[in-house]
Amino acid sequence: MASSSLDLSSTELSLIDCGVSSLLDLPLQSHLLSLNLHSNYIQRLENLNRLTLLRHLDLSSNQIAKIEGLDSLKSLRTLNLSCNLICVVEGLFQLRSLVKLNLSFNQIDDVSGFKLISGSGFKLSHIELQGNRIRSAVRLAHSLSQCSNLQDLVLSQEGSSNPVCHQTGYRSDLLSRLPQLKSLDGRDQYGHISVTEDIIEDIPGLDEFIEYLDSTSTTDTVQETPVMDLITPKIDEAMEQFKRRCQTSYDTTTTTSDVDRSPSQRNIQQPSDNPDYTHRLEQLENQISQLLNKNQQVYVAESGRPTDKEKRSVVRSAKLQAERGM
Repeated sequence: MASSSLDLSSTELSLIDCGVSSLLDLPLQSHLLSLNLHSNYIQRLENLNRLTLLRHLDLSSNQIAKIEGLDSLKSLRTLNLSCNLICVVEGLFQLRSLVKLNLSFNQIDDVSGFKLISGSGFKLSHIELQGNRIRSAVRLAHSLSQCSNLQDLVLSQEGSSNPVCHQTGYRSDLLSRLPQLKSLDGRDQYGHISVTEDIIEDIPGLDEFIEYLDSTSTTDTVQETPVMDLITPKIDEAMEQFKRRCQTSYDTTTTTSDVDRSPSQRNIQQPSDNPDYTHRLEQLENQISQLLNKNQQVYVAESGRPTDKEKRSVVRSAKLQAERGM
């Protein structure tokens, strides 16, 4: 692949279905924050040691058989390895910033590796494992019992599951063994549809928006100007990126079979037809709106406009609430 056709100054690199067969062929820059290599022919995780700032990594629908080579990704928050050939959960020990892990539609039957990323020092709160070969609720619960921040676990979704999901009392058994869970297979302990509340932290571009506010001014003086409607083009742009990212996520995690499937065989479902998808977007929009409205009195500050410091405070408050699952 000719690197001259790539924008090497960008913090995002997306090469979806581009025939990439090796990570060694890519000019991966140390300032990358997001890397999307969905639907290629990559067989091995390598050449990632310089990406210490990387926050989002998508290697779904490739031919990866082993989780390895991730030790340098200290800032990684989301990892998508769905639709690969992975059999064992391993190689995640250094990912202390990881919040969301998607290992759906692999061949996983050994989850003991989760024991190595347990404790309060790890942020992992969301795990997707549907479409694998997990058979024992006891072993799964034992491996996840010390993942104290785990809130959302998916083993069965939209007809794709694991053998353990067909066992009598599997839900009640897992929920009793994993009391930290708020959601199992998209439903809470009472069987009601649950929607996780930490969506804001996963919006690509939100951190850049904060940096933009940091760079606009160094003064915190309230200027006496008429109150105006709050215009947030950066947040609007981030929302559009989130919607497009959801589109990719749904495309990459749908499949024709629970276990026996090829990474290239996908049964695409439009996310706009999925009520959970719509609910997630509505909740995200409402959450941002409520946070901004709640701080409106700070914005106007006696008929003035918000200072840059106050804007940053609101956005950081949104991220903090998201990370705490509030």
